[in-house]
Amino acid sequence: MKKIVLYLVLIVLGIGVAQADTMQKSYLVPIKGEINSALVTYVNNAINEAEANNASQIIFEIDTYGGLVDSAEKISNSIINTSIPTVCYIKNNALSAGVLISISGDKVIANRTINIGSAETRPKEEKYISAWKGKLRTVAKQKGRNAEIIAGMADADLEIKDIKEKGKLLNLTADEALKYGIVDEVVADREELYKFLDIQQSNIVELKYNFRTNVARFTNSIYISTILISLGIIGIVGEVFTAGFGLFGSIGIFSFALFFAGKFIAGHAGWGILILFIAGIVLLGIEIAIPGFGISGITGISCIVLSILLSSSSPVRAAISFSIAVVMSIIVLTILMKFMPKSNLLDHIILKNEQTKDIGYVSHSIDKSALLGREGEALTLLRPAGTVLIGDEKIDVVSEGEYITKGSKVRVIAVEGNKVVVRKINI
Repeated sequence: MKKIVLYLVLIVLGIGVAQADTMQKSYLVPIKGEINSALVTYVNNAINEAEANNASQIIFEIDTYGGLVDSAEKISNSIINTSIPTVCYIKNNALSAGVLISISGDKVIANRTINIGSAETRPKEEKYISAWKGKLRTVAKQKGRNAEIIAGMADADLEIKDIKEKGKLLNLTADEALKYGIVDEVVADREELYKFLDIQQSNIVELKYNFRTNVARFTNSIYISTILISLGIIGIVGEVFTAGFGLFGSIGIFSFALFFAGKFIAGHAGWGILILFIAGIVLLGIEIAIPGFGISGITGISCIVLSILLSSSSPVRAAISFSIAVVMSIIVLTILMKFMPKSNLLDHIILKNEQTKDIGYVSHSIDKSALLGREGEALTLLRPAGTVLIGDEKIDVVSEGEYITKGSKVRVIAVEGNKVVVRKINI
């Protein structure tokens, strides 16, 4: 009986020790670089992992010059809503949108070299500043921080006696942040941070950005994503206008692949959106290669644009990026078109050959009525304009509106001055 009781005691103690060991683990989560949608996904995954492993606390190590306001708000909400105690450790910079994240923790600790502030929105409009300032005040009050000082970081027009004059944004050093109640402690490094929190280095689970995360963070930058869309458009259009598959096609495919890979990793795009984009490319290829009425081309462009908009966490921002990318692409392609070797593929799209007498073309600017009812053969694709051979003469004609393939038999059905209208003869 004594042995049984002893075993039970050991089991209980063992469970207690195991639970204590698990609860002693603290998670260190980096928040660095541009604040964007990919970082939101990363932070949420990190918090979920810490919660699943019953971490004792989560330390968010912050070093950022800012980023997207909506992404900062989502990260802030995630930090506030987790059931695990949180610490925001400002390692270097907490500027712009980084201010909101920094004050969201239960404890805020600063490295001696930090700089916090300059949280004004872009664009600098009253409605944006007012809403952003309201959010900062709300979180500051919720976490027991100096709401007036925090508001001064976002509103240049706000005057704070003996601290901030009107017309300037507020930035604070570590000591100033401690003095005005923004941070709870100032430390020299991680070692001092751990001593203040009374935790051991061995009990820290330090998370890092892996390759997938870095790709997502890089490609989801609003500037990089705009560049990738631009390069994708330039690559695809440039490939159509140049001979053979080569540099432009490779650039276009790689750029769009990188763009969607980042969206896929960040959780903003699934296989459905990727299939939609591929379908758009295929439809554009069909429009170029096979005569039609423009339906496949319009549908293809619509699929590509829609896939880009749907793959973004903010369709409005995606629409702005896409518009900028289109303008950039038009400018670059206009310049490149003067130097790029032309592709024969254009012959299927537009009639661009010069029609001169030395290569057999004859002008009938005076009277072409004799051609009425005569039959000939289409020398080029009529889309709807083109060239047909009637007898020994090459005649510039138009169809009734339909596309007529090269080599088709045609009959002249109308002559209106210099305009010769033909119709395909169905054999």
